[in-house]
Amino acid sequence: MIARHGFRKSGLVAVLIAASCGLSAQVYSVDPNAASSTNAQPGQAQPPAQQMGWGSNIENARLARAAELALQHGDHAQAYGYAQRAAKAAPNDPHLWFLLGYAARLDSRYQESADAYKRGLSLNASSVEGLSGLAQTYSAMGRNEDATRLLKQTVAADPRRRDDLVLLGDLSMKSTDYTGALEWLEKAERLKPDARSELLMAIAYQHLKQMDQANKFLELAKKHAPENSDVQRTMAGYYREVGNYSEAIAALKSIHNPKPDVTAELAYTYQLDGKLDDSAKFYAEAANAVPRDIGLQLSAAQAEVSDGAMEKANPFLKRAGGIDTNNYRLHAIRGEIAKLEERDQDAVDEYNIAVAHLPSKSAEGPLYGIQLHLDLMDANKSLGNDDAAHHELDTAQAQIDALGDSADPHFLRLRALIRMDAGNPDAALRDITAALASNAHDNENLQLDGDVLMKLGRVEDAIEVYKQVLSADANNRLALTSLGYASQKAGRDQEAEKYFLRLAAIDPSK
Repeated sequence: MIARHGFRKSGLVAVLIAASCGLSAQVYSVDPNAASSTNAQPGQAQPPAQQMGWGSNIENARLARAAELALQHGDHAQAYGYAQRAAKAAPNDPHLWFLLGYAARLDSRYQESADAYKRGLSLNASSVEGLSGLAQTYSAMGRNEDATRLLKQTVAADPRRRDDLVLLGDLSMKSTDYTGALEWLEKAERLKPDARSELLMAIAYQHLKQMDQANKFLELAKKHAPENSDVQRTMAGYYREVGNYSEAIAALKSIHNPKPDVTAELAYTYQLDGKLDDSAKFYAEAANAVPRDIGLQLSAAQAEVSDGAMEKANPFLKRAGGIDTNNYRLHAIRGEIAKLEERDQDAVDEYNIAVAHLPSKSAEGPLYGIQLHLDLMDANKSLGNDDAAHHELDTAQAQIDALGDSADPHFLRLRALIRMDAGNPDAALRDITAALASNAHDNENLQLDGDVLMKLGRVEDAIEVYKQVLSADANNRLALTSLGYASQKAGRDQEAEKYFLRLAAIDPSK
């Protein structure tokens, strides 16, 4: 017998939790205002007396100076008001329009920012400050092609505009042109080594799978900005990418006074490291800090369920239900709890609601919906609804086939599950073997490897694999259950009893 229950999907839960928290190694900014501070923008570096043209007077200079002071104090709305008054009072002064464009962008008035920069450029078409400022606004609006076109003009006019080069690298990365990004970033780095360009280069090299270079530039960024949380988070992302979770955890824990999103990232990293108690603890901390964030509530609930503490998940599910009662993840987690508690009809009902409310393109990606169909299949099997179970399996099979092939371990794991359920254990074994090639110590994939070997009748091989899981996690409930049944199958009843007793000691319900 193969032990199959809700914990089998926790490999995909890692993807789900990551998506829900907005986690990524791609932290494209070291300076929180970096996207707005490229080069010497109006209101930043130059005094207004040097910026203003012949159409200005003392009152306009006073308004411009007031706008600059408001910007320095972070009062973007007040800065916008002063800059607007100054530009209207001296409509022939391009610098005041650039100042207005800058203040409007910082106040998230992107169309007004673009209009102001265009007005200034109509008065001085060759101004690199105006072109650069408009490019930054276009970037904030998501008009990356227009931003790139303008920035190329500025660096052609002045190749030493370092921050424009960095922004060009950033925009190239957003379009996944990592090689092109490195060309711009290397030029910027030659002008002046800096944490932001080094951080972007590290991310680009990471995407190009050149991990030695990625590590080199991460270390340089850390040296130039040792207290910057974005550098530490990108370091953590790098270490997660190469499977060094302990270093990723250390990088995140070095951040002083972490915000809830950093705490959630720490929880996610603990989850990847198989430390479910720590994962649940930090997800709970993040969720309690931001009780109106439905993503954090659901991630905290999922972490508690994965740790076997269903009762602790309930407060987070209640909060999430108060925010969005039809959220598909909310019902998926409720379905998982019902399945674990052997309330199979409730599980079917909840999973059906989750599938019904699943958006065509969920934040978690296409694998999440496929997993939901497998969950629904299992619940229907438990009720003896064979036709419904076959329908869900066929749906999952069709959806994963439509994705083509992939070397992604999560994809391979899910396809292995589908192939095993479809009665093709040989193909399932090929998939799970390929998944383990990227990380031979992944407990979830090792567990599935053992399950597939059991399907193939290779009991002794399965026992050895289950023991690997147990050696890394001595209290792993699923591994203990699997070893108990596998030992019975091998005719070693006393050994089986030993595993079942260990299971009972940590989980009396078993």
